[in-house]
Amino acid sequence: MFDVPYGQGGTDGQVDVGTQHSIVEVKVGSVTDGSDTLNQIQKVMTNDQMNPPNRYGKRKYIILYAPGYGKAATASIQAAGGYVVRSCEQLHEQLRTLGGL
Repeated sequence: MFDVPYGQGGTDGQVDVGTQHSIVEVKVGSVTDGSDTLNQIQKVMTNDQMNPPNRYGKRKYIILYAPGYGKAATASIQAAGGYVVRSCEQLHEQLRTLGGL
């Protein structure tokens, strides 16, 4: 998947990139707090339309590609169960680790 909107006219959100096992959200700005992004990531983690559980009740992993993310913002995403990567190499490795390639 690439840039897939959900809801009427994309009002419920959109997935930037999706693989069989993961959803990758992309943020390009420099962020120290990250509370807005944390809310977005939590929504993607639990939204039945954007990230429906499979027949075993498991949802896709959520990876945030954010080269400009600070430590506090990264920690909040990781504490919520998401993954944060800051480079294409890290993204590739994280996808491979989670079974997405």
